Amino acid sequence: FFFRKMKSSFIVTGQIKQEIGFDKVLTGQEFCHPIKFPGLFIGKALLKLFKFLAPLLRINVDTDGTNYMLSPLAQTVQAFNISKQPVSLQKNTVVEEDTKLLGEKFSSTNFAQRKKIFSNPDELQQYSFKPGLYYTFDFYDDKLETETFLLHVLGQKYDLVPFLCGQPLRLLARIDGENKNAKHSYLWNIELWHENETEPEQ
Repeated sequence: FFFRKMKSSFIVTGQIKQEIGFDKVLTGQEFCHPIKFPGLFIGKALLKLFKFLAPLLRINVDTDGTNYMLSPLAQTVQAFNISKQPVSLQKNTVVEEDTKLLGEKFSSTNFAQRKKIFSNPDELQQYSFKPGLYYTFDFYDDKLETETFLLHVLGQKYDLVPFLCGQPLRLLARIDGENKNAKHSYLWNIELWHENETEPEQ
């Protein structure tokens, strides 16, 4: 995508119906059933990389129950734009980082500075998504090929299909409720399937 060496891009834009704290909205991956995890050495290296990219990452890769890797949306998303007017999405739309409407601290911040600020939980709790504004998020990715499910990390290519155990990848924004046992609500939750996971067995 243009000057970025991107392999995929997923853009969401719209308004929030009710105020929600930045610390309550998470993005990432979650699975209804256990997934397979790479070998110990590779697994530790991947987790270290993910933690570097998303310092507030929450991870559960137990062998039973729901598996997830989730972190705050406002910190994780690659490009974050807040505006008073709707954003028109076209095939080659490039979302420009612009969070000035959050206040003076964000009057001239770029995406890296915004990520650093929101890697602090205390900072994250001071801000919220509010009705009346338009929020646009660009999840461009230089590591995952969504057409093939190949993950490019640590100088290697990994086919994710065998590790997903027949489950989709998700493009989601989840609202983290106070009751951990309650059913979660989502701003969006889109399933992305690989054709090898949907083909009937011969």
